Amino acid sequence: MTKQDLLSLCHYYHGEIKCPFDSETERPQGLFWMFEEMFVRHSLNDPTFFEGYKEMVARYIENHPGISNDLTNDRFPIGTKAIIMYSEHMLQKWVPYEVDLIFQYGYV
Repeated sequence: MTKQDLLSLCHYYHGEIKCPFDSETERPQGLFWMFEEMFVRHSLNDPTFFEGYKEMVARYIENHPGISNDLTNDRFPIGTKAIIMYSEHMLQKWVPYEVDLIFQYGYV
């Protein structure tokens, strides 16, 4: 995928060099911007990174029939769902006490 293809899947990162969100008043958006920037960078450096996250999303959908959330419904394309899953993993790693922020993705 090209950088433009990946950016089209993002809600917060649009190729800026510096995060446009205020770290105090727009914390969720700033975190999501950072995670999307990292996701795009990793995907450009290693195409299997993006494909691996798409596969994880597909397995999640397959293993959770009857569950309705942003990973299983049609609100987002599979590529954006991969970014959401990556963002959740980053929240779990870096700010586990705020992992519930993932439910705000695409809404703030």
